[in-house]
Amino acid sequence: MKKLSAFFILWVMSLSIYAQNEKIVIGIPSFGHAEYIEEKYVTELTEIVSNEFVKSKRFTIVDRTKLDVVANERELQKTEDFIDSKVVAQGKTLGAQYIVAGHMVSIGTNKSFSAEYQQYVTVARVIFSLKMIDVETGEVVYAETFGKGNSSGASGSYFSAPTTCDMPGSGLSTAAAIKQGISNIGCGVSQWLRKIFPYMASIAEIQDLHKRKGAQTVLITAGKSLGVTSGKKLKVVELMKINVDGKELIRQKEIGSLWVKKVEDDNFSVCDVWSGGEEIAEKMQQKVPLKVIIQ
Repeated sequence: MKKLSAFFILWVMSLSIYAQNEKIVIGIPSFGHAEYIEEKYVTELTEIVSNEFVKSKRFTIVDRTKLDVVANERELQKTEDFIDSKVVAQGKTLGAQYIVAGHMVSIGTNKSFSAEYQQYVTVARVIFSLKMIDVETGEVVYAETFGKGNSSGASGSYFSAPTTCDMPGSGLSTAAAIKQGISNIGCGVSQWLRKIFPYMASIAEIQDLHKRKGAQTVLITAGKSLGVTSGKKLKVVELMKINVDGKELIRQKEIGSLWVKKVEDDNFSVCDVWSGGEEIAEKMQQKVPLKVIIQ
């Protein structure tokens, strides 16, 4: 229940921020790890996860060097709780809103027969935990564990079905298997970011307006750079401000859906209106702020 509440808080927070698509400022110190794990694997994972945050286009990352000084001091104590108030305080002085704390929990390897190679290969399961900490309150606003999936179904809390992103790595050598396992973690983080921090695109214009059915084709401000592809279904929402217990929250009310017809370039796509054409047209005419969720 506590985790669900944290998810809801972060979800509402992300909607508030991405209504204007302002970038969140974060700090990512080098990740902690179990004592037996080699530093080279931790460094590789830190870089891959950091790159996923950059590629999402949702974040600005502050200088890691100063955060690492504090994090390294904490790591010397060999405790799992490797991000403490000092790291959070340092992140705040650097202008970060959140600290992204990661811990390489384990790397487990075993041999398995590969039908593809017709020989035994190394299978490496990399398990990685991630936390986002609010520097103002010091609270963990969200936490996730990646790499817990298996061939019969994913057991991670984010993945509800088997996915390559949550699977072990495999290779002819131990190093190759671990490398693929780390790459799969990056894939999982990428999907998680899209789910938790969706980009809010705008409807630039209605290109085809039916007298009775309303909007039939629209142009949206999202293209290749945000991973939009032809055939993708997107939600159209109205962002509504609601005051709850003295706090202003943003509620998203779904009013329709789109089907991507053509991706024009990095910034624009043409979409057919799948549902809600009449309401979309009416809201656009009234200049109500409508957003298209890109995940």
